[in-house]
Amino acid sequence: MGTGARMTDPSASTEGERREPGVPERSEMHGEVDSFTGGPGVVATKSQARGGLAGAVVGAIVGALLGLLVGVLFLDAGSGIVIAVVAFAVAGATTGGVAGGFVQPRRKGVGDSTDV
Repeated sequence: MGTGARMTDPSASTEGERREPGVPERSEMHGEVDSFTGGPGVVATKSQARGGLAGAVVGAIVGALLGLLVGVLFLDAGSGIVIAVVAFAVAGATTGGVAGGFVQPRRKGVGDSTDV
């Protein structure tokens, strides 16, 4: 470096703040965080949450019907049918929730700006 030579950082803002290259602005991060939802142990986009909820409901209904069919055909009347219905409904809700969370965001249009 020569004396009196000053290097300018192309990533520095006009107010004199210096930013690391590739680090997003606070407003960019705020927009991205707004599109996420979370709970204990769960972080998903809003479209994933909507798809997961819809998938869980549909999966529970389909699982309960399948459990009823299996219970009537293969188990004794009474508690065996109820256990099959509940077990299949829980399995269907879990499977549907996971599958719905994957499928729902992919159905959204490419130019949709409501979710990331």
